[in-house]
Amino acid sequence: MSGKPTIFLGSSSEAKKHAEIIQSLLFEFDAEVKAWWSNEAFPASHTFIESLFDLARATDASLLIASEDDKVTKRGKSEFAPRDNVMFEHGLFAGAHGRARAAIATLGAPELPTDLLGVVVLPLESATSLGSFKEHNRELIRKWVEQLTHQATIPKHCGFAELPKRETLVSFMQEMDGIWDDFDAGWNRIARQDHVAERNFAIALDEFFQAYHHVFSELVRNPETNQSVAGLVTQAVTEAKKCLLIAWVHVAEGKMRLAEDMTNDPPLKGQLRPFKDLYERAERHLLQGRRAKSKNRYDELVKAVGLAEEYMAKANTPTG
Repeated sequence: MSGKPTIFLGSSSEAKKHAEIIQSLLFEFDAEVKAWWSNEAFPASHTFIESLFDLARATDASLLIASEDDKVTKRGKSEFAPRDNVMFEHGLFAGAHGRARAAIATLGAPELPTDLLGVVVLPLESATSLGSFKEHNRELIRKWVEQLTHQATIPKHCGFAELPKRETLVSFMQEMDGIWDDFDAGWNRIARQDHVAERNFAIALDEFFQAYHHVFSELVRNPETNQSVAGLVTQAVTEAKKCLLIAWVHVAEGKMRLAEDMTNDPPLKGQLRPFKDLYERAERHLLQGRRAKSKNRYDELVKAVGLAEEYMAKANTPTG
């Protein structure tokens, strides 16, 4: 079976200019393209996840550009990784179209998850200008489109039907987004304040992303089965919540170190002495937040951070 392929083209915002060049090459080689930045791809009347499901139905191949978007630290080693949503979209479209028709084009040398080894990877050649970039990668894109044209196209409804139910993924995405918001709030409370807390927070955040990607990497490896997806989702959310608690323990501990430093600072000792109760209450909430069997651990940690911040603010409050 042969025919003009309909391709979903995705990238991070930072890689959009290069993605637009790739789009022009796809057009040149007679492919239909639905790019993430087009109005028809993500209409205002649809949620993000609903639009992705619609795009999976409307296309029969995908090309996700993985670029060096985010610096991550894992086991003490720093490296650049693709944007999280790019890898998520690859997993979704690989499940819908089959792995042979879902490609990743690497821009630079991003660190791809090891679970993705063996999938179709197109190494884009860098260039000093967008015009040169287009010429350097023309043949690579031509060959890939040619392969798609001569491959048997999986009927759109078949591969997609093998994905887990929409409701399962929607619920998973919403819950993980909520956990991410809590991570973001914690980072905003400790960033650029305590180096140790920042480093440990980053490790916990990396573990969160591993839990997040685990679900979709399983879909990439086994897109034809969905019997265990509910269990994978439950496990991933549970692990993500554990990572969040660990991250907030580091935030609270970092705040308490800062508060202790101010307490021991001779010019501030006398000024902070009347507010010792705030410091001690923060310590108690931190202790409860650390205890694995304690209920409402997250709330306890948030209270500890708030009280520590209130205590430290007293040092900057004019007296008299």
